[in-house]
Amino acid sequence: MGQKRWRPAILALFILFVVGGVAAHPLGQLSVNHYARLNMVGGADGGVEVRYVVDHAELPTFRETQLADANADGGVSPAEMEAYLDTVTDSYLGGLILTIDGQPLQLRLVRRSGEILPGQTGSAAMGLATLRLVFDLKAPVEWSRGGGIVRFDN
Repeated sequence: MGQKRWRPAILALFILFVVGGVAAHPLGQLSVNHYARLNMVGGADGGVEVRYVVDHAELPTFRETQLADANADGGVSPAEMEAYLDTVTDSYLGGLILTIDGQPLQLRLVRRSGEILPGQTGSAAMGLATLRLVFDLKAPVEWSRGGGIVRFDN
């Protein structure tokens, strides 16, 4: 009977240390975070520019770098990163929808990059890294004097 009294205390300590440790990480070591910045550009080359960034924390990065490391040498070369981007770009960009006044616009990929960065202080010491994917997109728009309602969905 005394053993049952300890179970909630052990569970509480587990939650405090494990969940508390994860919450201390800026992204959370399990997270995949998405960010989009829209820039309205006027003039002859006008349109909507979108910078779409996907940040993978340490654990998702571990999985993704295993997929990207085609020769299994423990690193991701520029050629391997490019091949990895070839396989994942459509899945990340396929759900992006940009409309003006309800009319869909065609987003065109202008530039993309992938970068492996050091993880949080403690996790970097264990060899864990983070992965940042950046996609620059543009949709040409001839702006009218009255503007319009711009909507971006992910």
